[in-house]
Amino acid sequence: MFDKDTIKNIVTQALQDNNYFIVDITVGSDEKITVYIDKFSGNITLDDCQELHRKIYPEIEKLYDNFELNVSSPGLTTPLKVWQQYYKHRGEEIDVLTNDGKNINAKIVDADEQQVVLNAKGKQITLPYSDIKKAKLVIKF
Repeated sequence: MFDKDTIKNIVTQALQDNNYFIVDITVGSDEKITVYIDKFSGNITLDDCQELHRKIYPEIEKLYDNFELNVSSPGLTTPLKVWQQYYKHRGEEIDVLTNDGKNINAKIVDADEQQVVLNAKGKQITLPYSDIKKAKLVIKF
């Protein structure tokens, strides 16, 4: 059985550059490990994913015999999961669904480990992440 915390520690050590952060790690019953990463400046490239894959595969292989490893970006349409994503997207518009069913369309003003500060039609709203059920970037073309 795969230990997600052990895998997270391996990935964290490999991401020594402070520009990168872990968004999520999924471990499937099919022995498939998927690591989602992002970075504060710019977008994740195929080269970024390949470099991390090369760094962490041998370390995971020391612990587990049979597994498949994928490294990816979370994608633009994936809900925001970690505070670093909110921080990265300051100034951008998001749609938020709160735990009590409110829909909020706002721009991200600031974010830290505890909460996000939003500007919704000129009104500043501070939301702890524990109050957010789902948040997604608004994609405009």
